[in-house]
Amino acid sequence: MRGQADRLTVNRWEILLDWPGGVNVKNAKQIVFHYNGNPAMDELIVDTRGEEAIPTQGTVILRQGKLWKVVMVTTEQTITTPQAIPVYRVFLTDRV
Repeated sequence: MRGQADRLTVNRWEILLDWPGGVNVKNAKQIVFHYNGNPAMDELIVDTRGEEAIPTQGTVILRQGKLWKVVMVTTEQTITTPQAIPVYRVFLTDRV
């Protein structure tokens, strides 16, 4: 990393915004997977280049070696950076 990195805090995660290769803020997003409503299992994906697809409600996806059904997807905008970075919250159940 080059010097002091900008930081973004989303819930309990602190995200560095100065990755090698840069961050495309225009396309950057964060995806938080919530598994069966268990906060201990929450998984954060930081997509600095906008390459990760957002799953849609009702689809079945493979994560952590298991099939999960997408119950709901919500979107929030961060407010701690000059440009808002969307945070997609994907709520999953293993009752497929």
